[in-house]
Amino acid sequence: MMNQETMGLVKQMEKLVPVLGPPSIFIRLKVDHPKVAQIVKENLSRYLQCVLVDKKDLEAKEAVRMLVFKSLHRNQFAYVDFGHHRHEVEKVDTSDSLVLEGEDRLEEALRLSMEAGGGEQGEKRKRSEDLEDTSSKRIKLDTEEGGETNDDLDEENEDDDDLPDIPKSIYAPTETASPEFPTILELLCIDQPLVQALLVDKCQVDSSLVVPQFEEFLHHPSLLASDKVVVGCDSDGSVASVRPDKFCQDGGAVLGYIETPNSILSKGPNPLKFWGGKDIRHKWPEFAKQLDRMDKKAADADEEKPKGCKLNLPIVIPTSSRGAFPKEVVKKDDAAGSSSISSSTDDLMAFLAARGVSVQKK
Repeated sequence: MMNQETMGLVKQMEKLVPVLGPPSIFIRLKVDHPKVAQIVKENLSRYLQCVLVDKKDLEAKEAVRMLVFKSLHRNQFAYVDFGHHRHEVEKVDTSDSLVLEGEDRLEEALRLSMEAGGGEQGEKRKRSEDLEDTSSKRIKLDTEEGGETNDDLDEENEDDDDLPDIPKSIYAPTETASPEFPTILELLCIDQPLVQALLVDKCQVDSSLVVPQFEEFLHHPSLLASDKVVVGCDSDGSVASVRPDKFCQDGGAVLGYIETPNSILSKGPNPLKFWGGKDIRHKWPEFAKQLDRMDKKAADADEEKPKGCKLNLPIVIPTSSRGAFPKEVVKKDDAAGSSSISSSTDDLMAFLAARGVSVQKK
């Protein structure tokens, strides 16, 4: 679910300069678990719904600067350097282009391209072809004069050219930062390099290890010796983070600071969705075990919830019309059911009249 105000601002700024946003539309999670989504979301919450603007455009164009200042109270901005990525977000001018659909229009497209390449371009193409023929003849003469030719090498090169390019699978095993727990970056599928660079720079997603059961990091020596940030959920369900390398020894105690990220969107809709592919949690066995334990604990808690109130409480009812309000206590018997008490209508009417309540029969 996108913020409509943010999307409206992005469309308005796109008419002036290249912008991107919000980053959440370029991000997907590779692990389908609510706790993982909560941890990642709260660590990235400050930038998930922001608008990416080139700082050079902000300084050079007054209209862009005014739009930013007017929207500062509603939208978050991130200033990046588009650099060589600028052509990916700029609109391509296709006003003079012709689009031909269907395979049957291939000959027409070829004819049009040949017509467009006429005149000087045709002459240049002819001269380049003549140069290629001359150079190939020259190479042939040189090899004949030299005597021996490296035919075996040419055959190997031809064999290499015939081999198809095999695309690398996204599920292929890759070197991970830790064998036990993933970094936030390893749990994300990011389509836009600018967004990934922003999250690495501002949120340190490449150096933040996700430990779902946060208190368990004390039982892993590799985490205590690591220079990375440990993030996870504590016993109360809140997201916390700690830097083990900042711990200090004070006598027999080890001191350190546990921080909680400032989550702006913690109570809003979750903008991070599962990528729909294979869940990759099993690349980190200890990480997968902690998620399984959390699921089991949640399932056991649901089973232990009481279905209803089973307390055997006394019931107090009036039995007299006098002002003293005498009482008779009747306890509910689970085996035989509740006992009934007889009372006349006159006693009930007198009791209500003594307290100022008048009931008229129709």
